Amino acid sequence: MSTTIARAPLTDKVLATLKATGIAVGDGELPDASWVGHPNAPGSSYEPFAVLGELTADRADGPIGDSQADWRMPYMVEYFGITRSQASWLADKMRGALDSLRFTRITLGPADYKVQYVRHDNLGSPQRISVTNPPFWHQQDGITLWMGKER
Repeated sequence: MSTTIARAPLTDKVLATLKATGIAVGDGELPDASWVGHPNAPGSSYEPFAVLGELTADRADGPIGDSQADWRMPYMVEYFGITRSQASWLADKMRGALDSLRFTRITLGPADYKVQYVRHDNLGSPQRISVTNPPFWHQQDGITLWMGKER
């Protein structure tokens, strides 16, 4: 019997995993983070943050009797820091948190699935954004969670 996977619980799990690092993470939008105090003012500081976004998922070739048993669920994670090293540090920290999802079991709609593999499809290069004062750094990664239905 073919069933369609429910994605929302997986995205909630990914978001909770990233937030468990103690870093502010937005769900497709900017979190309540970044500057503490007015930018460029004495004593102000910048808190790095990340934003999680879903990308279009596709099913893997599952068994003929249940062609939607295996899925590839891609995400984009964007990292923001005031320096290149801060953005890179944040990206490394979040990648480690995402790796911890491997072998996690989760109910996604009518069936239970397990994260078989966490694949880092691309590791973005830090880019300096100079249109603000002060400038900041941005980095963007793509990851895919390979999901398999538990039988």
